[in-house]
Parts: sequence; C-alpha cells; structure tokens
Amino acid sequence: MTIREAIDTADRLKPNQYDYDTKVQWLSNLDGMIFREVVKTHDRQPMEMFHGYEKADSDTPLLIPFPYDDDVYVSYLHSQIDKANGET
Repeated sequence: MTIREAIDTADRLKPNQYDYDTKVQWLSNLDGMIFREVVKTHDRQPMEMFHGYEKADSDTPLLIPFPYDDDVYVSYLHSQIDKANGET
C-alpha cells in the first residue's frame, strides 16, 4: 500500500477535514514506530534510519506489506482522526 492509497481509502471510508500533510505526518509517526520497534530489532541488516514521508512521493510504499497493510494503516488514520476530533 502506498501513502496515497492509505489516505484515499481512509478518506473514502471516513470523510474528514484533515489535510493530506497531516495524514502523511501520522503515517510517518506510525512507520517510524514500526521501524524502530520491529524492523531494527528483527532485521539483520535494516536500513540505517527511517526519515519519515514528509518529502516522499505519494506513491511511496509504506512499511507493512499486504495483507496486513489495509487494516493497519486505514485503522490508524481513522483512530488519529477520531483522536483529533476528541472522540473515543
């Protein structure tokens, strides 16, 4: 799943007022945690550093592969939208 696919899917399923850059930051935060807590601790030769997606192309693939990607990224974006709205 790419950055664009995750954001488009989340927006289609839960329309919201948050801009694209905010959602990219949320995805960067999530993949930063995944990189630090999973990839670096289990991959024998991980990439040196994860720098986030702020300067990335919207077609950049996210870290979690199919078939888990949709549930993780779309659900995370939805939870961030709810959190920003003050909803539980």
